[in-house]
Amino acid sequence: AQSTWTGGSTPESWSNATNWAASNSPVSATNTQLEFSFSGGGTASTNDLGSFTLNQLTHTSTGTAGKTITGGTLVFASNGATGPSIIQSSTAQLTINSAISIDGVNLVLSNTTSTLAFLNGTLSGTGLLDVRGGVWLLGGSGSGSFSGGVNLSGASTQLVLNANSTGDPGAVTAGPVGTGKITLQGGILRTVNASTRTVNNDVDIDGDVQFGSSSPATSKLTLGGAVTLLGDTNRTVTLSG
Repeated sequence: AQSTWTGGSTPESWSNATNWAASNSPVSATNTQLEFSFSGGGTASTNDLGSFTLNQLTHTSTGTAGKTITGGTLVFASNGATGPSIIQSSTAQLTINSAISIDGVNLVLSNTTSTLAFLNGTLSGTGLLDVRGGVWLLGGSGSGSFSGGVNLSGASTQLVLNANSTGDPGAVTAGPVGTGKITLQGGILRTVNASTRTVNNDVDIDGDVQFGSSSPATSKLTLGGAVTLLGDTNRTVTLSG
């Protein structure tokens, strides 16, 4: 079932039915799809329903004012053959401060714009993050413990790291990309502007990739884990910063 957040009512909470287009708060379920249009106004949406299960979260608001989702835990689950996803389809920045659970699933991060999306809450579970487009920032909380790894693909896709990992190289206990392996099939892996970050996760390179950013040159990313080139074709690895 799909529910569309329009917002504009006080309190800006999920339990306040007047914030939803159907005038009913959504139900926690594996087939739940939430769209956040903010067409009624406001910039914040607070999950006061606790641990909430859903299949898809889509951001479609217009304009450029940033929007924030906070509170509770978003438990992403498959709905039959339909895997879970977060879709950024807005020119406004999206910030998710809620904790995210991805237990036993691959969570697709899809961004159809160049507008940054922040996942600032803790990420936990055995699942994998599949980053397929746009610009995504991880590590606001600095304590992601999900173990399934991260897959990055798409020539222009950017994964921006805003925290250091903890634990020894190859034996990470927490960090912006969890504790698993980073597989790079394309795209750019970099830090927040003018920052220095270290990740000790193992890295597999299976495509043309870029590390770091040329602007500003003071940004620095250190890879402490094992880095492995996969396949038997030529790879272009660009080091910037």
